[in-house]
Amino acid sequence: MRTPTDLHRLPTRTTSTADSRDNLSVCSCLKPNYSPGAPTVAVLLCAFLSLFGGRARAAVAPIISPIPDLVVNEDEPILHVPFTVWDADSPPERLTFTTFFSLTNNNYFSRDNIVIGGTGSNRWFSIYPLPDGSGPALGSITVRDETGLSATAIFHVQVYPVNDPPRLSAIPDQMALKGQGCLSVLFWVYDPETSVSRLHLTAWSSRPAVVSNCGLRLTQSTTQTNRNLLISLPANGTAGSTAITIQADDGQSTNSTSFVLNVQPPDFTRSTDLIPAGGEGFTPVWGDF
Repeated sequence: MRTPTDLHRLPTRTTSTADSRDNLSVCSCLKPNYSPGAPTVAVLLCAFLSLFGGRARAAVAPIISPIPDLVVNEDEPILHVPFTVWDADSPPERLTFTTFFSLTNNNYFSRDNIVIGGTGSNRWFSIYPLPDGSGPALGSITVRDETGLSATAIFHVQVYPVNDPPRLSAIPDQMALKGQGCLSVLFWVYDPETSVSRLHLTAWSSRPAVVSNCGLRLTQSTTQTNRNLLISLPANGTAGSTAITIQADDGQSTNSTSFVLNVQPPDFTRSTDLIPAGGEGFTPVWGDF
């Protein structure tokens, strides 16, 4: 019986074929003539080499182009930044993408702030930062092929802060009776950069004859952002409509909200005349009141 060391002496018929990629000579074994019990490794090796052209190609990860660092002002998007992708194992249409975006100062991260567009190998992305967020940020785009291999491009974004004006809630139109005393109107005020306690609030009336400016007073409500506008409605006031405006100032910008106050005369007036004792001389009046 032949031993493995005698394998090179096995009689075979061979043909030599050239691999155009590697210029290698591949042995294609045809009907090897060996005695029973001889090793079959040579047969399997020759068949493997014939089938795969002399070598097995490993899967290759996709490629994504570098992305430059970006700058943008607060509350502004970054639109249509181009990049390219390529993969040896999957067509570009079958590549999948995942994104990541994080604002360092806000401890905020999301996978939804970056939108991918484009077709084939030519792609683009847009970034929609967190509203009122600023500071350094980190972004990444990962491309993955059908074999599961991936590549990631990491880039930095600097979001410059921009002062935002104060914000006030909308106030619906109000109705009051002349001489009812005081009307309380609730609203809220907020500023992204400035403490509410440092905001300067003022209020005025478009028709001082109906509501005077000195009859308007702003007070603290149940929370820091909630405020009350107290409106004085004296008995000797005037019925009518007036627009009341509330303005907030953070030292750099202002914002305001307005509503209409309708002051109506009462349906009846108080009388100081006393009804005579026993009802003498008193004549009732019937009607719908």
